[in-house]
Amino acid sequence: MAPDERKQHLLGVAIQVFADKGLDGARHGDIAKAAGVSIPTVHSYFKTRTDLVTSVLNEVRRYVIHECTIPYIEGDSLEERMMASGLNLGARVATEPHYIKVWIMWGACFAEPFKALFEDYEKEATGYLCQLIYGDAASAEDEELREKSRILVGLSMFLAQMMLRGENEQRQKTFMKNVMQTLQIWV
Repeated sequence: MAPDERKQHLLGVAIQVFADKGLDGARHGDIAKAAGVSIPTVHSYFKTRTDLVTSVLNEVRRYVIHECTIPYIEGDSLEERMMASGLNLGARVATEPHYIKVWIMWGACFAEPFKALFEDYEKEATGYLCQLIYGDAASAEDEELREKSRILVGLSMFLAQMMLRGENEQRQKTFMKNVMQTLQIWV
């Protein structure tokens, strides 16, 4: 396997291990065991624990923003954009729950490097969420609108938790309807 492919493979395995063991629990040795490689192999791609954690969280950040948010900033109406985004989140929970689990855990970590990395994620994500809610890029510059978008980050995490817990579909739809009603008041 080429070095870039190996690194991506190890990163994918690391995300699965972090989802199972938690952000504080996963170590180089756990990733090596799960990937069927030696611990020095994992260390050759992720020199330190901080490198490993940062790489995992940056990949989760990329995934959540580029796979779960950006594709939905275009659309005719707020309701269309939000429903498409919510349905996509449900599909992602079903197909790649490890990314979503790490994302949720990350939002509840207050120690470094987790905290600073989450603040960076949140700043980027709220900008795109402003675009999703308000339909234009200029909205991302308005601090009041960014605050409302932070609420949406939390609501998205809660919806993902409901999905991961296996809450019934009707309850999920009711939650999304209530979020939609709140957003319509904001807009």
